[in-house]
Amino acid sequence: MRCLECSMVVERWRLPHHIREHSLARLVQAPRTRNSRAHDGPYRPAASPPPSSTSNSTSAPSESSNTLSTESDLTLSTVSTSRFSIWLWHQHNPVRPPAPTTLDDIVLSRNNWTDSPQTSTQHLRNSVRFQVQDLVDDFEGLDAEARQTCINGMQSMPIFPSLYAHVFTHLNLCAPGKLNLLNDLEKMRGDWVSRGSMWCLMNFKAIKDVLSGILTQTQVKLHVCNQSLTGQSRLHALDIQDIGALIASFSTDSHTTSQLTGLKDDKAQSMLDLLQTLLVMKSDQLEEWYKCRFLDIIWQLSRKSGHFPQSLRLRRIDNLRPTSLHGGSASISQGELLGRIVAVKEIRAVGRTTEQFLKDVSNKAVVWYHVQHASCLPFYGIFYFDDGAPRTCLVTPWMKDGNLNAYLQRTDADCAPLILDIARGLEYLHGMQPTIVHGDLKGDNILISHSGRACLANFGVGFTQDSETSYFMAPELVEARGNLHLLDRRPGDIFAFGCICYEMYNRRPLFQGMTAQAAGAKFVRGSRPSRPTNTACLQRGLDDDMWNFIQNLWHQDPKLRVTASQATMWMSYKMHLEGKSTDRPPAEMQWDLGFLTEGATESTDFDPLSLA
Repeated sequence: MRCLECSMVVERWRLPHHIREHSLARLVQAPRTRNSRAHDGPYRPAASPPPSSTSNSTSAPSESSNTLSTESDLTLSTVSTSRFSIWLWHQHNPVRPPAPTTLDDIVLSRNNWTDSPQTSTQHLRNSVRFQVQDLVDDFEGLDAEARQTCINGMQSMPIFPSLYAHVFTHLNLCAPGKLNLLNDLEKMRGDWVSRGSMWCLMNFKAIKDVLSGILTQTQVKLHVCNQSLTGQSRLHALDIQDIGALIASFSTDSHTTSQLTGLKDDKAQSMLDLLQTLLVMKSDQLEEWYKCRFLDIIWQLSRKSGHFPQSLRLRRIDNLRPTSLHGGSASISQGELLGRIVAVKEIRAVGRTTEQFLKDVSNKAVVWYHVQHASCLPFYGIFYFDDGAPRTCLVTPWMKDGNLNAYLQRTDADCAPLILDIARGLEYLHGMQPTIVHGDLKGDNILISHSGRACLANFGVGFTQDSETSYFMAPELVEARGNLHLLDRRPGDIFAFGCICYEMYNRRPLFQGMTAQAAGAKFVRGSRPSRPTNTACLQRGLDDDMWNFIQNLWHQDPKLRVTASQATMWMSYKMHLEGKSTDRPPAEMQWDLGFLTEGATESTDFDPLSLA
């Protein structure tokens, strides 16, 4: 096809890239003069005034050192013009992005939800009671007086209204000789009503056990009670809908939320199992707004109590065998889970009390379990075993190609697609609600899938300060010390991302010949590595564009770094300009967690679809 602007004949698939090049050239030739400091967002990258001349993005760099320099190249105004600097300049958007809701916001109850569901919690609870009332009204087995007594009792029940109606009907019709149990039921109902909804919710398992225990005591061969109420699990579906709405209503108030997240021991475990069930079950009524509230409470409660949903606990790992691999203070073994090869990473309580260790492991497990993206390694669960000493392990798919650092030492893989994978993974984590900060981003925590896709692993530790992570710790995080929870730590992930990109092109450690503490001190003072000058780096794609991109990623001022979303946009744009496809391999079968339901997990004490 012929370009209308320059009359050049280009292939059809190349035409969009060719047009973009013309647009970019026009931007360079007619730069704008607006103020580069006009950004008003709390997390908005800035750029220098648009350059007035072009440069060759593939030209050799002028710097000659490959060590940490004492002079920083931290602002785009100090670097040569590149397509990245022009692109960044034109990313200006005066709309202030919403402040992120982080894990710390959730745990410290700093989140102030202003959105609302399509169906309010009160409307949902009223709907449940109306449906149960209709089922009782339509049932001809009870006389009018008993029917009205059942409806009144059901309407007053703070929790399990459907189960109460079923037990009441059953005692009246199937066990008429058990009048004492019917009297006991009404006394307990009065007690539950007087204690209130919050008490009933925190003791839901005890109430459910009492009601189901009455049914167990009065088993009969032929039931004549309300089959429309019990058929097709409708009873439990209604009660689950009701209890989900009740939890969500409490989650919007800091006082009631603190009561729920302050549960301990068995009550905490029961609540976590209930919440996890609510979160994963399919329901037309419990929309996404409700699921977000359940996840909030799971994260808070697991972090405070040191417990996690028991559905995350794996029953067995076969053919467990040690490997020579290590991750920080953890050793990594290989095993089989339902026929799949898995990595079993032992977590050790180094420098932590047992209580803090349990809280950290529980929180990391529930965060990781709910992350599902092609650029994020899936998490299968927690496995305990004892070979003379109790061991706690995190189980993930086995990635035979290893981590990013080892992979790049063995292969001459193109860096750009891998950088795009990392950016997409960060974009997903930072865009979640609540936001997840990786907190430990480095080459060892980026694994390569069988299809050659980079995927993030070991995330969700952004709430802790691990000395082993200080290699790539952003200056503002080092200086914050005990006030990390006050910061937006997404820019800290971006800083580490810049360090990783540097290592990918240079194929050597950022801190070679220097301790992490010494390099970290230089980072705080504003020093950064100089641009590598060797031909290999240029051949790998470290042109002016990518060097300016890296400089922005590790900028001293966190507000001037691009967001993960912008990093993804830039890498996609850059690859399009170079004629590279941004389509990445799809997620492999290891990303499908459906096989875990085939018996790999322990059953929980609370099954909302069973009276057992």
